[in-house]
Amino acid sequence: MAEISKYSNPYEYVIERVVITADRWNEWAAEGYDIKNMINEISFFESLENPFLTANLAFLDNENLGDRFPFQGTERVEITILGGDELDDNGKNFITKRFIVNKVTNTGKSNDNNEIVLLHLIEERAYQSNLMSVNKIFKAIESRGGFNAGGFSSTATDIIQSLLRELDRYTHSGADYFLSNELLFNKNREPVIDGTLKVIIPNMGPLAAAKWICDRCVTTNGFPYYVYASMGDDKIRFLDLETMLELPSLNNPGTGLVPYTYSEAIAAKAQTLKPIEKLFLIKSHVYKENESQNMYNMLGLGPATYNFIDTFEGTIHVRKHNPGEMFARAKMLGIMNELDIPVYDDKAVFAGKNIGQYNAATITNITTSHSQSGISSGLPDDIRGYNECEDGNLHNLKVTALGLRTYVHKSGLTITVPGKNFLAKDKNMSISNKISVEFKKNAMHHRAENNEELDIKKSGDYIIHTAKHTFSPAGDGAFSTTLGLIKLGHRRR
Repeated sequence: MAEISKYSNPYEYVIERVVITADRWNEWAAEGYDIKNMINEISFFESLENPFLTANLAFLDNENLGDRFPFQGTERVEITILGGDELDDNGKNFITKRFIVNKVTNTGKSNDNNEIVLLHLIEERAYQSNLMSVNKIFKAIESRGGFNAGGFSSTATDIIQSLLRELDRYTHSGADYFLSNELLFNKNREPVIDGTLKVIIPNMGPLAAAKWICDRCVTTNGFPYYVYASMGDDKIRFLDLETMLELPSLNNPGTGLVPYTYSEAIAAKAQTLKPIEKLFLIKSHVYKENESQNMYNMLGLGPATYNFIDTFEGTIHVRKHNPGEMFARAKMLGIMNELDIPVYDDKAVFAGKNIGQYNAATITNITTSHSQSGISSGLPDDIRGYNECEDGNLHNLKVTALGLRTYVHKSGLTITVPGKNFLAKDKNMSISNKISVEFKKNAMHHRAENNEELDIKKSGDYIIHTAKHTFSPAGDGAFSTTLGLIKLGHRRR
């Protein structure tokens, strides 16, 4: 986060330009139309589940653009926003994002001359990816000088990078623009693969294929990977949940910053607070549709049995999944604090049996062929297809990763805060980062112990899973960010 001394207004931003263009307008309006003065609201969406951004754009069409140039779902929208405190060489911080109209969500007349238009936008790289179909084999190719001298080692990161380069070849959106799909990943923690991958991408767009490969990846401790894009730059990130949990929070005490705080007592005197104090106030929060362990049980994410059947070799690997063991291992690894209470209750007893002794579901996965592996092709026997594992322990890791990917949402929380901390040029300041949150209670009656003033269940460190950045020039002029937060446990009082 930027130095706190720089802040003057936690909601400060400028919409520099919002230009709509279309190839079919080239003969009479090649430069397009800047509608920044017609904007009612712009919202940008980031998610750990998507390697691209989406956006909603609402504007007042008082120039009859929709009538003169009807939207057909191929129009480009270039949005430039000035915000944050990291300045460029000209003393300004411009962030430019490029989208294509995905659909006209709604239109409505306010009078004969004015019409409100709501557009749903998708990042140009995603639109381009949806126009492409990758159908090719990725396998290890060793050059005479080895993999590092021009060969292809067919690791997960190699395959994803190759897919992004495939997208790069076609992603021109203008004479002066070439999208960078550089992959950023933790080179010290490559996904564990039982051998070398040999996969056929089955007619997918490059970004969909990258996510498909990502879903195959786990760490050596069974944590899942995510491939995602952020607001601050055009890069694609590939990172595992284990690393996210190990990193310090953006506003940990060592930064000199404070937790994001929800307190009715503090909010009541918000007008008297300094800008830096307002910056870390939670404006609103939502905590709903959580804690349904029954649903997790029915989906095979509670105590369950997983069968991995290899019909080619005639082997069956059986994995008894107990979420309690999964969280115990996270504590043993130091990824969770030993005193934290997991989001899964492994102490529950039903009819005299511990919940972990039950079998709420049986899930069967079948591998019918080794067509991509070395076993059936005469190639080295460490080559594996997408679902193949010779080592049964890797099947265990895949089940653990599935459980962790889902349980982080069980005690999820949504908060809305001033947006300035979460938007910076050439940085990812939102999704995949960790932040500290405090929910105050009994604020008017301080107690002896600090944690007695907190709602322990909602307070603590969270990972940002989704972010919605909203700019509202037509309303209160605020720049707010709504964060979807996830975690594996909460503090013990």
